[in-house]
Amino acid sequence: MIKRLGIVVLILFLPLFSMGDASAITGTMGNARMVLYPEVNGWTNTEIEKSLLIKNVNNESINITLQVDAETGEFIELIDKSFILEPETERKAQFTVKVKEEGTYKGKINVLFSSLGEQKTGVGLSSEIIVVARRDQGSRDGAEDAGGASGTSEEDTGEVTGN
Repeated sequence: MIKRLGIVVLILFLPLFSMGDASAITGTMGNARMVLYPEVNGWTNTEIEKSLLIKNVNNESINITLQVDAETGEFIELIDKSFILEPETERKAQFTVKVKEEGTYKGKINVLFSSLGEQKTGVGLSSEIIVVARRDQGSRDGAEDAGGASGTSEEDTGEVTGN
């Protein structure tokens, strides 16, 4: 009876002991959603410089890669496309929003977190960027230059974490 119980316990717990370390990269970033309200004049680009806060909460250095799809790339230019973050550090990844015409523009910046050396499972997170461009109240049918990024912005500073 005791011998049988020992065999049953061994069969049940042996898979747990034989499992190797399962580890994955964890990704964390701020600014999961950003809504911008620039004023545009219709004939020159209004440019807004913004950033995403990327954090490495891992015990190892990781590769960070930022990507946009073709549609998002029409109004968002990534300045920091890839970089390495040391353990327990953070960095603001810069990008520029460029809009000329009135309208609502929607896109996503995808942030990929991957290991430098070992083949660990990486993670990807997205930040949604919404631009609601309005006609500059000071311009008369494009007769005056809007001159830079006027308007307001609203940012969701909630953190997004994935692993």
